[in-house]
Amino acid sequence: MDSVADRAFSPYPGSKDSKSAHLAMIDTLMMAYTVEMVSVEKVIACTQQYSTFFQATEVPYDIEDAVMYWINKVNEHLKDIMEQEQKLKEHHSAESAGGQKARYRKEQTLLKQLPCIPLVENLLKDGTDGCALAALIHFYCPDIIKLEDICLKDTMSLADSLYNLQLIQEFCQEYLNQCCHFSLEDMLYAASSIKSNYMVFMAELFWWFEVVKPSFVQPRVVVHPQAEPAKDAASAHSLNANRRNYVDGPSGSDFAARLESPAYTPPHQLHTPQQPYSSVPDVAYNKYLRYNLVGFVDYFTQ
Repeated sequence: MDSVADRAFSPYPGSKDSKSAHLAMIDTLMMAYTVEMVSVEKVIACTQQYSTFFQATEVPYDIEDAVMYWINKVNEHLKDIMEQEQKLKEHHSAESAGGQKARYRKEQTLLKQLPCIPLVENLLKDGTDGCALAALIHFYCPDIIKLEDICLKDTMSLADSLYNLQLIQEFCQEYLNQCCHFSLEDMLYAASSIKSNYMVFMAELFWWFEVVKPSFVQPRVVVHPQAEPAKDAASAHSLNANRRNYVDGPSGSDFAARLESPAYTPPHQLHTPQQPYSSVPDVAYNKYLRYNLVGFVDYFTQ
């Protein structure tokens, strides 16, 4: 570490070259941290709990692909659970009413009634509406993030996306040791400059949900309509009670209107790229530093 620090940072502290070297170093440390937290093997092992693994066609080729594979497999399993529960409800209702024709008609519209959970094919861009990620969190923590509290539509408005992203932010703030370091604009526009940061965030989520598994992580299972879940007053947590509504709240409306304004330019577009890292604005540079760099250095140099 001493030789790297001496060569990269000591000649002209604060210069563009120094900043570029610093950002490159932080990117490398974040990637090392990501690889330590999540791997292709770990992802395959965990997803086999939820679906069949076909080795010939489904082996992820790198960490990013493994993270997308994890999100998609879990959400596919969540869809299966919702379909099974819906069929059980329809069957239970038909038996109660004694109407076989009504049961048939209802089952024909089953898929139309289920919420839309999109497939993740591009980790950054497909996460900008918060749908897939919020659904993933719901699967692992259904008592905290309710499915009905997530905005899941075929066509998502800006306000819908902001609503989901804030839901994710506040969940991480309250339950996952503030592991989401992004602003809403970071997550909404998903600039390529934050890709390493986003991978760290995904690795943290995987670590919490599949390794640490705190008591509030209770993956969703099929619940029979006759099984009445216990009503816990404490489950109505302040996370939902205090969450701002971006559709109705004045501050949210102002923020959404500002983002939709033709005069608005996302932060990552304020600087025309010239060289790798040198075009990243100071705000983004500071966000890199907000990650626990000291912890990374301590971990990988001990």
